[in-house]
Amino acid sequence: MLEQRDAVDDSDREYSSGGAWHCPSHIQTGPVFLFTTDVEVLECRVCEDVFGLQGDKVPRLLYCGHTVCHACLLRLPLRDNVVQCPFDRQPTPTGNSGVWGLKKNFALLELLERLQNSQEKSTLFLTADSLEKERQLAVQCDENEVHIAVLYCTVCTSHLCEECSGLTHATRTLARHRRVPLSDKPREKPKCPSHPSHVAEFTCLEEDCQGLQTGPGPIMCFICKDYGRHKDHKHALVEMEAENVRLTVINAVQHMRKFMEEMSETVHKLGEY
Repeated sequence: MLEQRDAVDDSDREYSSGGAWHCPSHIQTGPVFLFTTDVEVLECRVCEDVFGLQGDKVPRLLYCGHTVCHACLLRLPLRDNVVQCPFDRQPTPTGNSGVWGLKKNFALLELLERLQNSQEKSTLFLTADSLEKERQLAVQCDENEVHIAVLYCTVCTSHLCEECSGLTHATRTLARHRRVPLSDKPREKPKCPSHPSHVAEFTCLEEDCQGLQTGPGPIMCFICKDYGRHKDHKHALVEMEAENVRLTVINAVQHMRKFMEEMSETVHKLGEY
């Protein structure tokens, strides 16, 4: 299970060989430069992570036109070599190669490569007013307790002041890390109640687990799903189940609105008599 998650095909590595990031060798302290938020648009809607040119974040196309990263596709149930889109439930045959047989979204890959290669032109300068706004959040810098953080590194998962951001990301490799204003910090993913070091990616669909008021509850990580108390239980991705709940609520609101309009029309007609 774990080996399958980390595996990537040879075509991923071939594509990435010509798309290396072009980054400055250092980031100066003082003026603060970040990746623009344009990259946030290029996120997998299931895990909310930014797509990548290689590895398990490569974007792959489904027959319905939606794009999902390789890692999230591996977590979707595969029945008879068919995977269902997590958004519209449309089926996509994968063939004998499984997820690896699905075509990559090369248009999106090309856009990602262009954004990365034009990084120097796509930086954002934080003004003094912006810095003051971030400081008002009063979050302590993880590197220096005396300083107030204004940035969040999505790779290091650390809160940093402008000085520590430059010092800790001074090398060419670390300069590639995506840092955003603290107010734009991504939402933290829920942790598994039984294994807090792992993200709760799944929810149990068994009635006995859904109704639990005490204990770990229905959400779980892949360890619980494959080896723990939820082994052999019916399950779904948390994101998919959340989308189902959202659609159910929208449908209920629409029916309620229609009912209220009909009631209002009936009251209006009765008032005419």
